[in-house]
Amino acid sequence: MRFETKRDGDVVNMIVSGSLSFEDCREWRKLVEAVLKIDVARYVLDLTALESIDSAGLGMMLNMRDWAEGKQKTVGIKLADESVSGNMIRLAKFEDWIIA
Repeated sequence: MRFETKRDGDVVNMIVSGSLSFEDCREWRKLVEAVLKIDVARYVLDLTALESIDSAGLGMMLNMRDWAEGKQKTVGIKLADESVSGNMIRLAKFEDWIIA
């Protein structure tokens, strides 16, 4: 997993590339906790460069959303068209998170 953040006004874009799997759980938690300390209204998970994701990766995304909602913040997902990871996320019924 590779992770980069970019702030754009009241939005933090979290760019995740490579893979997101059980092996990344500890690192993901630390990164998300640090990002959620940034006071913005919305966080966007940019997964356009994500190559693979497993069920643990999906669960980590759900945990992030729960933590953000606990702070009255929202989380959106940006996907590449027809990517393997994008299809996995769509199959998991995360459609309501997906943004353009």
